[in-house]
Amino acid sequence: MFIRAIANATAAAQLLLAPRFHPHLSASPPPRSSTHVAACRSRSPLLLLRCRLACHCSTSTFSQRAAPDSSDGGENGQGFDQGEAYRILEDQCKSDVELREILGDCIVDPESMQKRVESRVKRKEHNLLQRKMGSPVPMAVSFRDFDSHDSFIWLELYDTPKEEDVEFLGSVFRSWYILGHLGSFNSLNIQLTRSPADQRPDYSSDHAAKALPCNFQNSGNLEFQHKWGRIWVDLGTSDPLSWDILINTLATVSSDHVGIKQLVFGRKIMGGWQENKTSAELKYKVYNF
Repeated sequence: MFIRAIANATAAAQLLLAPRFHPHLSASPPPRSSTHVAACRSRSPLLLLRCRLACHCSTSTFSQRAAPDSSDGGENGQGFDQGEAYRILEDQCKSDVELREILGDCIVDPESMQKRVESRVKRKEHNLLQRKMGSPVPMAVSFRDFDSHDSFIWLELYDTPKEEDVEFLGSVFRSWYILGHLGSFNSLNIQLTRSPADQRPDYSSDHAAKALPCNFQNSGNLEFQHKWGRIWVDLGTSDPLSWDILINTLATVSSDHVGIKQLVFGRKIMGGWQENKTSAELKYKVYNF
């Protein structure tokens, strides 16, 4: 929404900065009405737009009378209708809150409008352009004596996680567990995935009702000691589809947010983990489900 508003306001400023009178005319433009002056003192962008549009219409009539045979093909010639530009901008303001905030009371001053747009971009550029915080190295994945009913899933990070990293990773695992607990990862009922790409999607409720349920059973909390994290899981009757979903999700987390060196399914102890130790020396952190 913000980027679209910036684009609209920038385009509007450029159009409004264009000359409003024929370059070969020496006649003066008609004076502004009292309504326009009052609008300039208000802070309603829509009212200001309407007044500018009214001024433009009177200016266009004035210019046409002064030079009826003009056809230089410049900015005010064919292909450019400044009155239409005002109408488009007014329509955009009706439904675009960001654009109204950007324009404010600068609609009567296109140069100020353009400066306001540039200033707003500078203030919000950290929200528009964010560098990736993860790792460019692909995350390694391995399975070591993994029992889906009673095993740990391990994460080795590149650095000791910060509190916001633990919160982010914990929310990922919690979301994954909730979906699994509700039976989302059921390869016996993925009808749309297996349907031909050249046919209209079709879903059979009867087939879904006959499929065996696949549900996660239980999960522990996500714990960290130094760079290592683990979570105990009982994946119940779910199938390896849930593993694929988790791997795909954590691969994106690793590349864009928190760098993960490796993901390990199985093993009781990894990375020198110390059981029942929650001391600050081990940089212990936990995300409680």
